[in-house]
Amino acid sequence: MQAPAPKPQHDWLRQWVGEWHIESNAGGFKMTGTEIIRPLGKLWIIGEGNDDRGSENGQSRITLGYDPAKGRFVGSWVGAMMDMQWVYDGELEGNTLTLHCEGPDFDGSGRIARYKDVFELVDLDHRVLHAWTENKDGQWTEFMTAQYRRVQ
Repeated sequence: MQAPAPKPQHDWLRQWVGEWHIESNAGGFKMTGTEIIRPLGKLWIIGEGNDDRGSENGQSRITLGYDPAKGRFVGSWVGAMMDMQWVYDGELEGNTLTLHCEGPDFDGSGRIARYKDVFELVDLDHRVLHAWTENKDGQWTEFMTAQYRRVQ
């Protein structure tokens, strides 16, 4: 079977391929690390993140692609610090990719909350992540930001 030809959305994702330095802030907790994003053929990217502390819990993996049948970006994120796979479904507007997912509410109630990771490609060497959660009242709260700067 021959792989389908990449769409413009696949080409857009391939701009992420490379090595990135990360500086993040989640509620006053600051972390630095690296992320290496590689292509998987012409249709997917796979990222491997590690914090600079070398902690096993600081490891994460992301997969992203575009599903033309759905007209949506799809993927997943897993981190060594939790036992859940976050499944993404999203859309691109300009240079901003918004990835929606659901998971346990931060309050520990067992409620399933909606989340969104909003990635802005500022330029080829800089992208920004804003992570949001939807509160019980329907309002969105930003709980983390991260700056990604290309190393190579």
